[in-house]
Amino acid sequence: MNETVFNKVWALEAPPKVGRIKDRHTGTLTLSSAGFRYVSPKLTREVPVGQFGIGGFGAAGSDIVNSWVRVVYRDPMGLEHELYFNDGRYFGWGGIFGGADKIRDAIAHAQNSRWGNTP
Repeated sequence: MNETVFNKVWALEAPPKVGRIKDRHTGTLTLSSAGFRYVSPKLTREVPVGQFGIGGFGAAGSDIVNSWVRVVYRDPMGLEHELYFNDGRYFGWGGIFGGADKIRDAIAHAQNSRWGNTP
């Protein structure tokens, strides 16, 4: 199984707010042919392929500086939720240096191509 792993990824369950760094979870995002898994000390989400998609990319909430990847997903009950991801490396500058683009591209690849398998 081919996996792409991103370490030190910030995740939020609501749009980001400037100055609210304590709301950000820092963890590991893993994408594979099975779906995505995000694990941090206080937040864990595992979503299978076909149950998530990119809901947006760019400024979000009151954070107009950073580009956030908004992922919309369904839980096992069919309820829709969202997560906002950004590269938390380099004291938060990782997203500005292209890390958020890489996260977005990897999620889009998983969503669209099913990791090389024809949908």
